[in-house]
Amino acid sequence: MAKIVLKGGTIIDGTGKEPIKGGTLVVEGGKISGIYAKGMGSAPLEKGGKEIDVRGKFIIPGLIDVHTHFFCCGEPNYNFMEILITTPIGLKVLKAIRPLQKLLEMGITTIRISGDGNDFMDVALRDAVNLGYIQGPRILASGYHLTIPGGHGYHPPHWIDTPLAIGLRCSGPEDFRRAAREQLGRGVDSVKLVATRGVTTMGEPGAPQLTIDELRAAIEEAHKRNKLAEAHALGAEGIKNAIKAGIDSIAHGVFLDEEGADMMIERGIPLAPTMSIIHAIAERGFKEGDPPFIFEKSKEIVRVWERQFKFMHKRGVKIVLGTDAECPFNLHGNNAHELELFVRYGMSEMEAIVAGTKHAAEALRMGDKVGTLEKGKLADLVVVDGNPLKEIGILRHKEKIKMVMKEGEVVVSK
Repeated sequence: MAKIVLKGGTIIDGTGKEPIKGGTLVVEGGKISGIYAKGMGSAPLEKGGKEIDVRGKFIIPGLIDVHTHFFCCGEPNYNFMEILITTPIGLKVLKAIRPLQKLLEMGITTIRISGDGNDFMDVALRDAVNLGYIQGPRILASGYHLTIPGGHGYHPPHWIDTPLAIGLRCSGPEDFRRAAREQLGRGVDSVKLVATRGVTTMGEPGAPQLTIDELRAAIEEAHKRNKLAEAHALGAEGIKNAIKAGIDSIAHGVFLDEEGADMMIERGIPLAPTMSIIHAIAERGFKEGDPPFIFEKSKEIVRVWERQFKFMHKRGVKIVLGTDAECPFNLHGNNAHELELFVRYGMSEMEAIVAGTKHAAEALRMGDKVGTLEKGKLADLVVVDGNPLKEIGILRHKEKIKMVMKEGEVVVSK
């Protein structure tokens, strides 16, 4: 792979340090081989190398979304139950190709698909990207998420057992252990556990579902294979149950309390708030066919998010980018809306970029490979026409994303 030199741009490296203005970034063999301040120069180009003038542009690390979905196949409507049950797996995989491309076009270079089931379509998508059959971000797959009978996240009627579901129903520690082993045996990178109820099923959204022993059994199996364990958890008790059981990260965390926040800080457990999905449902859901109970719960959660986010941020919880993309009205490509909400509720633009790059990479145990622009790391980067430190929202304007590089390969160039 020939050397590529990006010259003259402002480099925001994802660490939170001051940007390098008029800098030069050199890519060789898929990795960053050097970063130079203005006037420092770089090694000369060899034959076949390419120098790209990015003066006036900003270079940031590729964004990382730690909590996405693909079970709706990119459909913009709420009726995912019909989609789940009536769309064949092969068609779902094919329909996922365009959303994967959209993610790259918007500078998202790594994602975790968080419990989509569907006969392990996320594992198939991951492998297809890795083999070069389709283009998309680097994928961490979770297979089926693990829930309880009648619990959040199964979705088909309780009398139907189908590979088209997105969750598996389990009861008792040994059943959760067995199900986790099944996921790991099928090659997942992360085991997802539905620790509490949620917004899209009936009942109190923060009510705990899994016991500590059930959580611990599945988490132990993931950790035996050096894999991750993620918990869907909205309520304070369910969050703390997951932490006590050894969870690696929390998604949602709406009703996190002081005790739970301190436990997360002490253990270094990151939180993906996924606020953008709740805002999307609250803004569009009722008039576009959402069941009223989902709309009402979403409106209530939106009312508490500003206070809760400020509390989490001020206290020092590690907040990372996770969007719940492809849950209703929250399509792939709009992922940076979450970063806008981070800034709206109290983060600086630099903190938001770090949350979507360095801290998100660390949440996926990939901080040694991606997440920052540093010598020796994979060359995942985005060239932006505009300053995201002044206007974070430009990261969701397609025309502002001028180049995306993944592992040193230019996958988007405008």
